[in-house]
Amino acid sequence: GKILASGSLDDTVILWDARSGERLVTLEGHTWYVISLAFSPDGKTLASGSYDNTVILWDVRNGERLATLEGHTWYVDSLAFSPDGKIFASGAHGSVILWNAGNGKRLATLEGCTRGMAFSPDGKILASGSLDDTVILWDAHSGERLGTLGGYTHNVDSVTFSPDGETIASGSGLWDNTVIFWDAHSGERIAILDGHASTVASVAFSPDGETLASASWDDTVILWDAQSRERLAALEGHTNGVVSVAFSPNGEILASGSWDDTVILWDAHSGERLATLEGHTENVSSVAFSPDGEILASGSDTVILWDTRSGERLATLEGYTDGVSSVTFSPDGETLASGSWNGYVRLWDAHSGERLATLEGHTETVSSVAFSQDGKTLASGSWDENVILWDTHSWERLATLEGHTSGVESVAFSPDGETLASGSEDGTVVIWDVDAWIPD
Repeated sequence: GKILASGSLDDTVILWDARSGERLVTLEGHTWYVISLAFSPDGKTLASGSYDNTVILWDVRNGERLATLEGHTWYVDSLAFSPDGKIFASGAHGSVILWNAGNGKRLATLEGCTRGMAFSPDGKILASGSLDDTVILWDAHSGERLGTLGGYTHNVDSVTFSPDGETIASGSGLWDNTVIFWDAHSGERIAILDGHASTVASVAFSPDGETLASASWDDTVILWDAQSRERLAALEGHTNGVVSVAFSPNGEILASGSWDDTVILWDAHSGERLATLEGHTENVSSVAFSPDGEILASGSDTVILWDTRSGERLATLEGYTDGVSSVTFSPDGETLASGSWNGYVRLWDAHSGERLATLEGHTETVSSVAFSQDGKTLASGSWDENVILWDTHSWERLATLEGHTSGVESVAFSPDGETLASGSEDGTVVIWDVDAWIPD
């Protein structure tokens, strides 16, 4: 935008020319610190929230005060406009108030505490975060509470959809150490799986959806019955944290990557160890099968391609200066995508090992990469708190999804490709409508 706004402890708001740095106008009206600001989508209105428990709406063009919104009994630390600019939300300790942005009339008061808010791209849902480690979803028009995503006390390290798209599984750590099942439509928590003694770093459903594998920093992999949620087996064999698991496409083999620098192939039914793949000299942070199941890719200081039948090394993909954090195959098996610790996404020819492209857009580690089921979109999640969607034909950036307040650890597409889930160190799972973010 052309204008930058800043709120201050001197009770004022200053509008600046974003290019020249020139001060345009000082807005005076609050009687205490200004701690939150938000522009309307058309840029014509600015909202400011203050320790004086009020919100002021300003005309950006002439600096005039349009309205003072009173109703909060605590300082206003969170503000958000709906995408169409018609509804305005203000959050204070204990409540969110929805206002008509045109006339300043109060529409609804949402009780349930708040710490940051965001409207869905279509403006129908308002999400409010809380210090109680939950996210509440509200109907932005009626004010009805739709659901709560919560249950974690710390970061979410991994998310995945069930093959039928009905369930999301997420893994957490830092004294939480659980796997949570969520209803992918309502966001309701279905079940908590408790069995690991340390952070759950990776989760994966079997292709038939009957089994969930969870990998942990307690050096084990646990297999769970996805229907009864009972523990089927604990796979022991690694000597350091297990940070990635993947089922082969036929569901017969489970691969696990560990910080002991190895990959282990397991019989997914009996839990028997089939082979230990040694070749990396650093931690193995990611494993992925090709769609035909014949090749396994493992990411570490380099990417190694393995023959899953013989366990032999087929190729080593080199070119990284800072290690590989995530790998995944395209649905047709022709392309391998890898995320790196230095913020790049690289695309490789899965057969020749030739580097096809390097995608730049993230500013920190790319912790997770995932293709949509039709292969047209690649999602990358990063410690820079963002998810980027890429066009796999042109490799151009389609959209940047902003909403997390800490690093993104995992991304996963729903089977129909319409929804993307992202898990973050901020303790939340965000569910995105992919079509709403991709331009026509």
